[in-house]
Amino acid sequence: MDKDVAGALVKVIATVGIVLGILTILGGLLILILGPTLLVGIINTILSSVGESLGAFGGFIAGALILIGVLLLISGIFGIIVSVNLMKFKEWARISMVVLSALSVLQALMLVFSGGIISLIINGVILYLLGFNEDIKKLFITQ
Repeated sequence: MDKDVAGALVKVIATVGIVLGILTILGGLLILILGPTLLVGIINTILSSVGESLGAFGGFIAGALILIGVLLLISGIFGIIVSVNLMKFKEWARISMVVLSALSVLQALMLVFSGGIISLIINGVILYLLGFNEDIKKLFITQ
């Protein structure tokens, strides 16, 4: 593979990573802002129509949503940091992306029967290119 092509592939992967990081942060913010109040309120409204209430479980749901929102924020920020440094051909960023892609491949394998085939293909290609393609690996060693 030509060095320019290998570099371009890395930049495409990094750009996708940045976009996904931004979307993950937005999702985390949305869950943090709307999740606890809106979801618990909707569930309580539905339950109150049949004479029930969430009670203390509503607090548990709200806490879980806050935790999920914070984890998404951290994940998105980490994804952006890794992707920006992938564009700079930092070896640690390549290894981080290989690990993240391998975990995503495993996740997609578990979800393959429920529509995870696209995610499996995308992350499999990223894993191959960054983890096993010697021409791309050379880009990170020479920087």
